[in-house]
Amino acid sequence: MDNQEQTTQYNAIVEITPELKEALNETRSKLKGSDQRRFMAQIVSALGPGGQSRAKRESGWNRNTIIKGVVL
Repeated sequence: MDNQEQTTQYNAIVEITPELKEALNETRSKLKGSDQRRFMAQIVSALGPGGQSRAKRESGWNRNTIIKGVVL
């Protein structure tokens, strides 16, 4: 994969709109335990580099919980 492909991949989610934030948090709240952590990790991965910090800042998600989902 060349640099241009990587850049495109990491820019999958450019803006987290209020509607998207609401949908993500609603979905997350319906999940429990490891399913919730996996969901959060998938979203963070889609956000690309800095995704954990961005998810914490924009959605209030706990980075430690996200990290647990990443290592599952």
